[in-house]
Amino acid sequence: MKFCSECGAPVELRVPEGDDRPRYTCTQCDIIHYQNPRVVVGCLPTIGDQVLLC
Repeated sequence: MKFCSECGAPVELRVPEGDDRPRYTCTQCDIIHYQNPRVVVGCLPTIGDQVLLC
């Protein structure tokens, strides 16, 4: 991430106050941009001894 999605100013990687990890923070409006992991979900319904893969 290079620019803030709110104001367009450059962002820098720093540890925000009250946090313990480096986050992308806007240099102008101080908005913290969190990068969340992608969620992967699976399902294995079973009926007796059969398994349906979805």
